[in-house]
Amino acid sequence: MLSEGPPAQVDKLANALVFKHPSIPLLGNAEEYPLLTRVIDGVLALKKDRRELLLPNLHEFDTIGIFSDYGGEAPDSKYSTYSFLFSAYDLREDTLQRLEATRAANNGFGEMCFKKLDDGNRQRALPDWLAAPDRFEVPLSGLLFNLVVDKAVHSVVFKNDHLDRAVIAACLRDEGFGEWKPDVAEKLIRIVHCVAYWCAVLARDGQKLLWMTDDDAIVAQPRINGFRKILAAALRKYATIRYADIAFATPFKNAKRKGSLNDLLSYPDLAAGSFDSYFTTMQKFGTPVVKSTTVEVLNWLCEQGLGLKRLNILLEPNAIGGADATFFSMVRAIEQPPNTVRIGIRL
Repeated sequence: MLSEGPPAQVDKLANALVFKHPSIPLLGNAEEYPLLTRVIDGVLALKKDRRELLLPNLHEFDTIGIFSDYGGEAPDSKYSTYSFLFSAYDLREDTLQRLEATRAANNGFGEMCFKKLDDGNRQRALPDWLAAPDRFEVPLSGLLFNLVVDKAVHSVVFKNDHLDRAVIAACLRDEGFGEWKPDVAEKLIRIVHCVAYWCAVLARDGQKLLWMTDDDAIVAQPRINGFRKILAAALRKYATIRYADIAFATPFKNAKRKGSLNDLLSYPDLAAGSFDSYFTTMQKFGTPVVKSTTVEVLNWLCEQGLGLKRLNILLEPNAIGGADATFFSMVRAIEQPPNTVRIGIRL
């Protein structure tokens, strides 16, 4: 865990921020749910049984902020990546102020994102940017969940059949959720059901949800109303939680607002892009061929933060036509940083 506070206080705070008794396994009659959330629920249950599952305790906060971004759209990408930040929205201001200070100290660059990491200002800012959510003063309690899906997995809804995407689109149309292209329908179900599953695990009655997703075909007009209906149906499917409010947004276009919630969206953006680059080059060349900034992000993703927990799941096809999920953690390419503190979490 990365922090710079006194060890005893760090230990106390870290334990207070961990969700000790999550409702996992969550799914009862598993056949009612997509293959995706069934396999996620199964591997999380195994991790919980081994007392290795670190999740954030978000119940003390008024609002859960959800920020998501996706990778793997390039024609040569071999994997699709989906990254979600579930965070204590009430604590956002301290992290956002640290990020804005980091930006100002590096010539006031624009958005921090994976595609712009060749820029020198962003490269210099990256270490402090990654460290910002885990500062001891006011850490950002949350979970950065990263799902990497081998594109050889055609569908994660029914049984990993290449015809499933057309069936999904037809089901959405017949149930009144609008017209969706098969590939977009598959992506929509993956994203919405991940969000609904984790909200069922992390949220409580009376909380508000704010979800900011990257601009994507799943939220393009004129299907936005269908998207909202699908989200509401999925949230009801996984839990009986009564949310006080559910708000939805895409990244702000107004330049004056760039130093705001868009900055929290940078974490799933960096994760999705880095994992796509790592796994795609690994499959192509037998070894990852990535830039030093990508290595820096990957190293950060293999650590657990004081406030921000990281959980990475890889989904690959199995021999019987389904899909298997496994946890993965990257092997550090550099030495452990000197400010790393090892903490005993009591689960």
